[in-house]
Amino acid sequence: MSELWTFRSVANQLTQLFSLTIVSQACMMGVTLLLTQSLGPVGWGWLAFALCVQGYFINIASSSMRSVILDRVVRYPDRFNETWTVYVVLSATIGGALAIACCAASIVWCESILIATAYSILALGSIANSFVPIPFFEARLNPVLPVRVSAALDLGILTAVFCLIELSSVSLIWASILFAAKWTATSIVQTVILWRNVPTLRFAISRQEILALAHSIPHQAIFAVMCAIPVTSGVLFAQFAIGTREAGLMSMATMVQQVFVLLSVQLHRIVQPRMANSKAIQVSELLDYNWRFPVFLLVLGGAAWLSSSVVVLFFFSSDYRPCLGLLPWTILAGGITSASYMASFRLTISKRESDLTWIALGVGAMHLLASCVVFVFPRIEYLALCSVVSSTLSLVLLIRAERSCGAS
Repeated sequence: MSELWTFRSVANQLTQLFSLTIVSQACMMGVTLLLTQSLGPVGWGWLAFALCVQGYFINIASSSMRSVILDRVVRYPDRFNETWTVYVVLSATIGGALAIACCAASIVWCESILIATAYSILALGSIANSFVPIPFFEARLNPVLPVRVSAALDLGILTAVFCLIELSSVSLIWASILFAAKWTATSIVQTVILWRNVPTLRFAISRQEILALAHSIPHQAIFAVMCAIPVTSGVLFAQFAIGTREAGLMSMATMVQQVFVLLSVQLHRIVQPRMANSKAIQVSELLDYNWRFPVFLLVLGGAAWLSSSVVVLFFFSSDYRPCLGLLPWTILAGGITSASYMASFRLTISKRESDLTWIALGVGAMHLLASCVVFVFPRIEYLALCSVVSSTLSLVLLIRAERSCGAS
């Protein structure tokens, strides 16, 4: 096993990432607590719905490129500038187009100018969030720096929300402005840090790089969006099929799920660049996939369920108690999704992106059809159960494809 895979090198970065992520998520949980108390279930439901939509936009614009960008930078370090340029241009273009579409849809669909304005502010802020350069830090085996920036800005937004409450100025508009400002600041600061760490960083257009990325990015975009559906679509279905209050409740459970996934993804940020550097080593050899990774997720999921239940019981009003029954299911779906991300990266570095596309399309379509049951039986518990079933199917199919990839 190479020096990249020594226990000390992995454990040191994982400890730093976990510590910073816990600080960051504690700040965001504080923001959630303050906003839910100030806006109420309905007001928070509107904001949660908008944040859910922006999550899809970010998946399409930037997250879909993460795996292929990471692999390209590791495989061709001499093309760093070209890869970075294509990433920024493509993600900003896609993010801008989606933001314009969101602004137009908000004006037509939202029931008031206030809500449409808030949604438009979030949409414009998501443009900057589309091209955060996190994959480039990961490729250089330094994933801690961008997380430090995120933790600092999350602490800043918590302070800002607290100040607004003290001034009795909390509103949907101000909450949207804070999130948009945070996303913009994250992108700007991380880009400046990358520039300082890579003094030779320059814009460099390369037709060869555009063509290379154009082949992989559509597959990755489909996979990113469709795999996000079981995790995030519950809020959307609750909004349209039941009501804004239930969307707010579903968003609470989904937020815990996303925090859990984010914590487990910190291990991916360390392992996946090393996988790209050591392509001959298979996932099962790196993680002892049969038991160590599932045990890691089980312990982490148990901690997420216990801590989130305590927070909901003792810090939130009784209006949010119904989401307690959702937490075990959403956390389980999050753990299964996290395992899927690891298996999918193996297919990416082996140039098997078409497998990702078909698996994601099939599972995503099945989940959307199954979730329609909520229009007949309007209970948010059904949405959480659908997430577990769909995530499990996705993981089984990805592992089968990953094993056939290793065999070939």
